[in-house]
Amino acid sequence: VLAWSLNVNEEKASYLVDESYNQIFIDGSVEGGIVSGTDDKETLEGVHIYPNPVNGEFNIEIEGVDMKDVQVRIFDNTGRLVLRRAGDTTIDVDNLPGGLYMYHLQTEDKIATGKLLFVK
Repeated sequence: VLAWSLNVNEEKASYLVDESYNQIFIDGSVEGGIVSGTDDKETLEGVHIYPNPVNGEFNIEIEGVDMKDVQVRIFDNTGRLVLRRAGDTTIDVDNLPGGLYMYHLQTEDKIATGKLLFVK
């Protein structure tokens, strides 16, 4: 997994590319720029997200990790950040429309990404 930040006109954006070369927009609003650095993070192992497909809410368990140390971000299929949580084990997504979403879980030095299907 490779992550990097872009700086353009004092705006900063972060991106992540997973092992399938899926680019996931993390935060910021920059649409172009020059890579200012890279940050390889180890893969967060032991991640269990259920149920998937999701109908209203889903649960996150990570073996050997205290969830209070985990940042959870959910992105829609355009890469737009639609939800951000920290330390929650149950995530309520009932207010989001059905569709394919990407999750990004991050501790201080590890990350995990994947896909979730929200059904209504």
